[in-house]
Amino acid sequence: MFSVPKPFDVVCITESFLYDNEVHNFPINDYVFIGKQRQSKGGGVGAYVRSSAVAEVKESRALFAGSESLHLELKGGLFGCFGSGLHLTIIYRQPSADIGAFLSDLEQYISSSNFPHHVILGDINIDTLKSDPVSTSYLNILSCSHFINSIQIPTRYNSCLDHINVNFYDKFLTSGTITTSIADHLPTFIKIENLTNYFNITKSTNIRNYKKINEELFLKDLSKVDWNSEIYAKKDVNSRYDSFFKIFMDLCNKHAPLVKFSTNCPRKLKTNKRPSEVR
Repeated sequence: MFSVPKPFDVVCITESFLYDNEVHNFPINDYVFIGKQRQSKGGGVGAYVRSSAVAEVKESRALFAGSESLHLELKGGLFGCFGSGLHLTIIYRQPSADIGAFLSDLEQYISSSNFPHHVILGDINIDTLKSDPVSTSYLNILSCSHFINSIQIPTRYNSCLDHINVNFYDKFLTSGTITTSIADHLPTFIKIENLTNYFNITKSTNIRNYKKINEELFLKDLSKVDWNSEIYAKKDVNSRYDSFFKIFMDLCNKHAPLVKFSTNCPRKLKTNKRPSEVR
């Protein structure tokens, strides 16, 4: 994942199984590791953030019952497309933890947060593919604050336990799982792209100018066409249509040529550092 042509900008980890004195044993070139390490046999959460992709990283606490969590605020660099920054909340919820207390903390946390670009992700150990009270309550809490889970397929056997919840819709999102045997859960991913990568804003367009067309000359040229040889001699109906269309459009271009028409559109930012995607 760290050696692909377009490297991941942030790699989030749950159940890192690291103590504070072990973090330095796993450096990755061009990445900074930020984490909350385990205090017992399991757990631990963190993130490798690509140094060249971000200008500023702020860490803060996020507390959930029976869970380990970390909140990061990423600003500048590639993350400049998010304006005030991208907020990541990474959670590992222990399977045996009190689910009611966790959901209560999650609801309070989301309602007290007001980040326009917020991603809540991790190993939540709630199967969103099940239709049960726990899954329903969890998804309702998220949807009430406009979060959607972008992972809709199994991440461990037939269960979807690992989620990437987002609360913004002004980007083009691609998400899924990565088939690999590095853990008993499949890694999940999300790629966030600007909509302008798909829906370009055009500054000008071509329109046909009929103001100066001379209809008599147009009809005269049209009458000179030998339709028998140009159209009816062809046996295939598609070929007939193509020939007719070309003849007609050539005459239109001659008598009513296309002209460039400028359209109103937002001004371009005066920078060449506008990011196209974040992974």
